[in-house]
Amino acid sequence: MYCRNCGKVIPDDSSFCQFCGTKVEKNIDENKIQEISQNQLKEENESNVVEEVKNIKTSTTTNKNGLKIIALIVVVMCIVGCICDFIYMKKNTKEEVVIENTVEKEDTVDDSVSENNEVEQEEQQQTQEVQTSVSNDYIIADSSTRVISESELYGLSQEECLYARNEIYARNHRLFSTDYIQAYFNSKSWYDGYISPDAFTSDMLNSVEMQNVETIKNYETRMGWL
Repeated sequence: MYCRNCGKVIPDDSSFCQFCGTKVEKNIDENKIQEISQNQLKEENESNVVEEVKNIKTSTTTNKNGLKIIALIVVVMCIVGCICDFIYMKKNTKEEVVIENTVEKEDTVDDSVSENNEVEQEEQQQTQEVQTSVSNDYIIADSSTRVISESELYGLSQEECLYARNEIYARNHRLFSTDYIQAYFNSKSWYDGYISPDAFTSDMLNSVEMQNVETIKNYETRMGWL
């Protein structure tokens, strides 16, 4: 049996509908109840269809709004990308200018350093030439200021040892009674002899010179030259 009000199935012996509470009349036509129930089902279906249509429209509207938002985001990203590219290009341009200026400055500095090096090399060469020239005038150029060792005499000839020993005296303006020795020192630009051999004494030499004279003499004696 069906309730005439809500159309729900209820027990045949029911006096009231257990769903809607409507009093059950036993003589109601079952066909009418079924018709009522079908009408209610139809209304429910129509209502469901309307709801689905509304949901579809809402979903469509939401999708459209979503597409608009996505399009807006894409546009914003493009604008931001263009701005970033512009800033990057501008920055690179500035860096290139700075690099060019730095390279120019480095080239200028390098040229200046190169010129200074050339000047220094020329000065060193001139100094070396002067030192070589002065050194070439002596057998041992610093024998008046530095204690020499016998090993430094190895390779010198007998004549060179003779001149090396006597040039210590010659630096101190001594004249020589031996003609070829006097002629040798007269040929030197640094020589200024004016003290006769008889007037010259050993105390006119400093301690380094006296020690070097003894070293050379000992070497000459050992070689059998004295």
